[in-house]
Amino acid sequence: MRVQKPREIAARVLQEREKAADYVENLLETGLPSLSPADRSLCQELVYGVVRRQRTLDWLIARKAEGRVQKATLQILLRLGLYQMFWLDRVPDHAAVNETVELARQLGCGPQSGFINALLRGYAREREETRKLLDELKANQPGLGYSHPDWLCERWQKRWGAEKLRQLLEWNNAPPKTFARVNTLRTETGKLLEQWRDEDVEYDFVRRDWLEENLVFELKSHPPLTSLPSFRKGFFYVQDPSTLLPVRELDPRAGENILDLCAAPGGKTTYVAQLMQNRGRLVAEDVDSFRLQLLRENCARLDVSCVEMAALGDQVPNLARPHSGPLPQGEGELPPVGRRIRCGRNPQGSSVAVPSSKGEQQREWKHSDTNPPSTLRPPRFDRVLVDAPCSNTGVMRRRVDLRWRVRPEEIDRLHSAQLDLLHHGALQIKPAGVLVYSTCSLEPEENGEVAKEFLASHSSFRLEFERELLPFADGVDGAYVAKFVKRRGEAPAEP
Repeated sequence: MRVQKPREIAARVLQEREKAADYVENLLETGLPSLSPADRSLCQELVYGVVRRQRTLDWLIARKAEGRVQKATLQILLRLGLYQMFWLDRVPDHAAVNETVELARQLGCGPQSGFINALLRGYAREREETRKLLDELKANQPGLGYSHPDWLCERWQKRWGAEKLRQLLEWNNAPPKTFARVNTLRTETGKLLEQWRDEDVEYDFVRRDWLEENLVFELKSHPPLTSLPSFRKGFFYVQDPSTLLPVRELDPRAGENILDLCAAPGGKTTYVAQLMQNRGRLVAEDVDSFRLQLLRENCARLDVSCVEMAALGDQVPNLARPHSGPLPQGEGELPPVGRRIRCGRNPQGSSVAVPSSKGEQQREWKHSDTNPPSTLRPPRFDRVLVDAPCSNTGVMRRRVDLRWRVRPEEIDRLHSAQLDLLHHGALQIKPAGVLVYSTCSLEPEENGEVAKEFLASHSSFRLEFERELLPFADGVDGAYVAKFVKRRGEAPAEP
């Protein structure tokens, strides 16, 4: 049986991406056979790099193609060759050319191998001139030079200016760092660091004003994480430091009753449980069965025992239900079950919907309704976390093909869904309780504007904390967090 090399695997994953609806992270995970660490790293770099730099690579190809549109596989091969030549310094030009030509023959593009060879060798001869052209593109046409959609660049430049736009685009094109949160339910920091040294894990300390001391570490080099005994034993959880800010503002306490409305795959949920010391009740809701299974697995690995998991339609004691009929399916409303929205930070994505209980009054509801249903149960939760579905523009370097999928109209649609989820969360809060809203978006329409609109129609809540994390300012993924506190002695939250 012929063994596939990293470049061939990368080309086949990119071929699959052209015809599949799935995200490239998922395609790569399922398409990678057993490879040495070096080969696996090269394959991942090629796939992610080509997707990130796709627009710039296609511009380079078009300059030499004399107006000809290439077939998908040929375009992929040219992208791979040019990416190695201009963005992988460790690959010599002759190796990039020869490997690409040989790969063309293996993938049925033998008749075009001469064209591939000529185009790549032409750029090898014009290396310095081409690099100058690429630098000019970055300065004059940042969307093209940094390989992002123009509409995103225009909105970001209008908000932050040209220099911060450049910093953000460079951040999005850089491979993301790996961060690990110590799971104190299973171990102590000192013991974990000692084990990491035995496992050949090179780490560094991470300090941010919202993090506990010695809680999060950057993993600078390591064997495959799932092969580490410290990972399998649940001594740590991999997540960006930005994801911990909403949980710190939630400030969960042992013995409390807490609801996490968009819980899977469990990064925030398990940290809430950690701060609760596994004492109390933590209801974790999600509507995606696959993601709920990930949550179950993560809770088991991390020794989280205080979580009650609930899918859409489950009967959850003390959970207020604003309706039992289906939500309207017009523009801007929450999607029906089965329609997926990218949510949280897991590549698999998620769906969200406000759940309903059987047997309650048949009543549709949306956040603009003037009167809540008369069957509403009294709130019973001390704290509620709403990590809402969003455009994910703050985590674009981790979602490598997100930039080619996100659309301006999606941001407007999500705004309404986020308000609906916030209202549903508000229905669950006891007087003096805490409601935390968070996204991994950089867009004001999904962040501050949602908070303002929520407060305008919910006078029983006040805004206690609001913060935006920006990659170019904070050195972490982009995120937004708002903390609302319900006033004492108030009736349940009004819509």
